[in-house]
Amino acid sequence: MRLNKVLLALACCSLATAMFATQAQASIFLGVGDLIQVADTPGRLGNGGEFQLKKGPTFTTIHRTFCAELTETINLGQTYKVGGLTLGTVMSGKSLTLGAARLFRSFYDASLATPAAVLIGTGNGTNNLYRFNGTDAERAADGRAMQLALWNMMGFSIAAQDNYNTSNTFNMAIKAKADNWIAYATAFSGSNANFFGVRIVNIVGTNGTGNFQDQLTVIPEPGSLLIWSLVGLGFATMIGKRIRD
Repeated sequence: MRLNKVLLALACCSLATAMFATQAQASIFLGVGDLIQVADTPGRLGNGGEFQLKKGPTFTTIHRTFCAELTETINLGQTYKVGGLTLGTVMSGKSLTLGAARLFRSFYDASLATPAAVLIGTGNGTNNLYRFNGTDAERAADGRAMQLALWNMMGFSIAAQDNYNTSNTFNMAIKAKADNWIAYATAFSGSNANFFGVRIVNIVGTNGTGNFQDQLTVIPEPGSLLIWSLVGLGFATMIGKRIRD
């Protein structure tokens, strides 16, 4: 009877280990040294995101992303490597701000749920709405507004950017939405030592050299690693107790 209890505990521990391994293998998170590709999204507008961030070796999309840097360029579909997961861009030396982190995290959490449309920020007007299932033109317009807002939050001037400084009706709508998201991000006056889990992907060549782009991503929350550690400790304690019985 004691042996059966020990075997049961070992089986449960093995199951937990297998679950953890499966989660790690299917992780939507990036690590330094991972191979990545950046792909287009339907109707993308201008010289920024919304992009698809793809993780090797299968290069499946793990999440949607935007540029953290205004002046760098990247070739869509080309394989690169994660050189770092940091709190700053390489070329311009811009530091990730809490406003940019808060805004991107709001987008990131909404995008993983693949919703029809999501209000990002405060309020419930059309200037808060990200139309995930809209037409290509609607999705592209919202992506452009989000990119402009994120660049602004990173400390870049967007006054001369297309779709922000022109007066036709289409671009005025983009500007209004970008301004609304800038106001939402700017209004944050709290503190968050982990920057909402947001990091900047410093993208380098596959040989580990060069500097090609800086994109936004999210890293695992420390709490999730703690939970799995406690689960493992619990099973180990159970096994020890059964052996002593």
